[in-house]
Amino acid sequence: MKASLLLPPGYEVHPLQVKWGQYFDRWRDSLTECAHKPTRKNVHTVRGLTLRLGVLAEYCVHQLAADAESVSELRRWGKEGRKLRREMAPIRDADVFLGRLSYLKSPQMSAKLASAQLNPTSKRENAKCMREIEKLTQRVQQQRQEAIEELAEMLEKRAKRLKRVSVKLEDYLDSQVGNFSKLEFVSASGAALTKLATLGKAVPSLDSASLHSFRKGVKEALYLAELAADTDAASNKLAVTLRKMHVATGDWHDWHALAQVARSVLPEYDELVGVVPVLEKLSEDGLLSAVEICQGSAARLLKVGMDDGELLKRKPVGSVLVRFKDSDSLRQA
Repeated sequence: MKASLLLPPGYEVHPLQVKWGQYFDRWRDSLTECAHKPTRKNVHTVRGLTLRLGVLAEYCVHQLAADAESVSELRRWGKEGRKLRREMAPIRDADVFLGRLSYLKSPQMSAKLASAQLNPTSKRENAKCMREIEKLTQRVQQQRQEAIEELAEMLEKRAKRLKRVSVKLEDYLDSQVGNFSKLEFVSASGAALTKLATLGKAVPSLDSASLHSFRKGVKEALYLAELAADTDAASNKLAVTLRKMHVATGDWHDWHALAQVARSVLPEYDELVGVVPVLEKLSEDGLLSAVEICQGSAARLLKVGMDDGELLKRKPVGSVLVRFKDSDSLRQA
């Protein structure tokens, strides 16, 4: 939120304006840092805030009467944000893969693999597995370096434009904050449940083909719930449950994606011995766990939320999910 935008005397700053002001400031600072030092932290911050800002802006804009300017600013941010996240995705993936590959060599993972009867049983098999992990590590490190060079080239050309787009969107939201105060808001938590409800049909039949798109929807629902999580206990409980779903699906996705990379980098892999069957087993276990968590958590949340569906759509921010606060179902979720 810009200091130059003075509000009328006695006007109380809207909590969402504070939120998007913080998001935009962090996003622009982290983008500048990424151009010089694309660390795991900086890349994760920019990618995460790009999506968070898109979710927040869409949530805010939908409370206003549709007009050309709001649609234009939202579409422009969405377009630029998707390009930026897509450019950074190989770096993010490489960082995750390197962490997973390092973990595969840890004593904790050795014990886990032994319990799953996947630990190499001979020195020869163990050496084969370690060689494949090292080959994968080198390949992923190479891919990360290539992605960094491409990102640096992209930011050199487009960083200023990206920041201009962010300023225009923030300016538009700031200009509309007076209108927000006059509206009966859709609660952030209600919007999160609505988002989850749109995914509801996929819940009973979740599998490896549908879980990734479901995961994306859960992430957006989580970001909506988190808008009010720091000031509303019920929203915080909802965010905790959505975060649990997000972590479970993310864990599966990372092992699944690494297994795909391993099959590509190691075309002559053994289906019974080596790192590929280990990764496939971890992916399979992650899938079963994620599906169980998502089906159970989504069912509980939607069972509670559906009864108040219309009510939630009209609850103003600050009094959201009143009936959730004493809900045993949500407490168990």
